[in-house]
Amino acid sequence: MDLRLFTSNVVEIPVLIRPKTLRREVVTRSEVRTEQVDFTLTEDNKIVVTLRKKKAEDVPVIFGIESTDRNFEKQVSIKGSLDDQAWETLVEGEPVFDYSRYMDVRKTEIRVPPGAYTFYNIEVSDISESQRSPLKHIITDSRGGDIVSEREKTSFRRADFHIDHIRVHGEKKSLSHADKVLSEYTVRDLKVRHDLDKKSTLVTFSTARVPLTKVILVTDAKNFSRSCRLEARHAEDDTWQYVAAGKLSRVRAGRFSKESLDLRLPSAPRHRFYRLTIRNQDSPALDIEGIEIRGEVHEALFFAKPNVEVRLCYGADNMRAPIYDIVEVLQQVDAAHTSQYGLGPEIENPTSAEAEAPLVSGKVVLACIVFVMVIVLIYLIARAARHIDTFEEKH
Repeated sequence: MDLRLFTSNVVEIPVLIRPKTLRREVVTRSEVRTEQVDFTLTEDNKIVVTLRKKKAEDVPVIFGIESTDRNFEKQVSIKGSLDDQAWETLVEGEPVFDYSRYMDVRKTEIRVPPGAYTFYNIEVSDISESQRSPLKHIITDSRGGDIVSEREKTSFRRADFHIDHIRVHGEKKSLSHADKVLSEYTVRDLKVRHDLDKKSTLVTFSTARVPLTKVILVTDAKNFSRSCRLEARHAEDDTWQYVAAGKLSRVRAGRFSKESLDLRLPSAPRHRFYRLTIRNQDSPALDIEGIEIRGEVHEALFFAKPNVEVRLCYGADNMRAPIYDIVEVLQQVDAAHTSQYGLGPEIENPTSAEAEAPLVSGKVVLACIVFVMVIVLIYLIARAARHIDTFEEKH
């Protein structure tokens, strides 16, 4: 199928047709190197650690309080400064905790707004706490061999919060590699047939020649693992051609659950008819409810002019594909730097039948040539015969 772009005054626009891609924003961490320049234990049971970053271009955004202690909850405040004199509060009273006594929950990182600071103050409150001892003492008062009273005494102990290290990280945002955008397409003429002699199930379906990348089996069957083979052809009288092979499985045993019901295609073929062969061997055939297909989404990339109406014309299977020199330039354009345009209502071209096929096909031309040659040959033979008859009469 041919595809062309034209302006309203029928001027052709060079265009590149390519799979649509999408880049995602990825955030990566990088450690910010710091050095400790001060440590203070205050009278109100707090510690204050002053750090200085070593590289001016680094921007800390995450402070991690690393500790091997368990079952704690502390309040952390962080300040930033350019000269170690004037301080600006970045975070105040942010909790860090470990509740492993009750559940597997732990938070030891604090996020601060980015800023061009050189010095950072990290203040940790309640650095020392009195904790009830798990051991209890029984005091017994006895007189004359008889126990008069007993008292239970609980002791307390001092527990200091130990910080192993304070790690500082920055973040860098970047775009991931371009992932192709996929869309779900319509499955047509789905048929399922179980071949008992060959111990296999044949699933046939057709498409609108979409760029297929994945075939997904829809079934409620459980605990199976079957090898499969996908074949395709363009026309119903063509020979089936190999496309892909793999294994379809679903395992649900106790708490373990794993399934792989999709067959991935190494390329994006555009065939009309497909046949999926599932080998059952001696196992019962699967109850197949349907097939889902995924494929690439394509986009038309071109240099657009403002306030110019563009018409997209497609069809004409017999036309030669255009070759534009501007394609090499368009291939370098990233999808993130392009504008998106939608399609308007589809209008049938009244001259499409003339564009799809020439008025005289190659076979018709060949037949006309042969017919003319036969007529000319008959004429030459007849003319030669008349000359021979005239020659015999004269002699």
